[in-house]
Amino acid sequence: MPRVRHMSSLVETLKRFNRKERNWLIRDVLGDGAKTLSSDFRGRLAGVLQKHDPAIDIPADAWWTTDYHIDWLIGCLTILAEGESAISVAKTNKPPIVKGSQQDIDLLISWETTLVLIEAKGVGSWKGSGTTSKLSRLCTLPDTLFSGLTPYLLFMSPEDSNLSAEKMPKWIRNPGKPGHLELRLPPTHKPLLRVERCSLSKGKWRPDAQGTEWRIEPAAELSQKPTQHIVP
Repeated sequence: MPRVRHMSSLVETLKRFNRKERNWLIRDVLGDGAKTLSSDFRGRLAGVLQKHDPAIDIPADAWWTTDYHIDWLIGCLTILAEGESAISVAKTNKPPIVKGSQQDIDLLISWETTLVLIEAKGVGSWKGSGTTSKLSRLCTLPDTLFSGLTPYLLFMSPEDSNLSAEKMPKWIRNPGKPGHLELRLPPTHKPLLRVERCSLSKGKWRPDAQGTEWRIEPAAELSQKPTQHIVP
């Protein structure tokens, strides 16, 4: 028999696992301003999702959070499927979907039975090991975890991510070319900067994770051609 889902509690269950101090801090600092997504952002997000569901609309009270651990998401979906009886019960972890790591979703938005996972990058490259590792992990999550839900996976950056559709999870409702939402970076009067470790090699200072020196370098944005100096 199919498992019974407690669908009305999706957002409330997501909240129970949401233990990121940074997110608590943002909500405390912004107060009422943190309760809802801006109408502009909701409109842009709807524009992307409507390519797959023309009738979709982002409600003003859609819940959002940042840095949501993938382990937490697995726990949340398990509670939805099994109810409170799933708490304090050991479950097989083969293959290991729960990693005990800090790997997370940059922005998670949810309402009713809809789940929108968003990965963001303002500087660096989408082709880095962090993105590859996260996508590989999401691809290993069983489709049954998302039974009865409408999950989407999107990417935010100043320009299109150009990621391969073949590397996307099978359980998302927006298959094909990865969905992209423009990330509008706040204006700065001077170029962005970064700090890196470095060492002297053949008469030139080069990035070096084991280097005993460090330096300040320009931070190339995604709209620029990545070089060996970019550190995500």
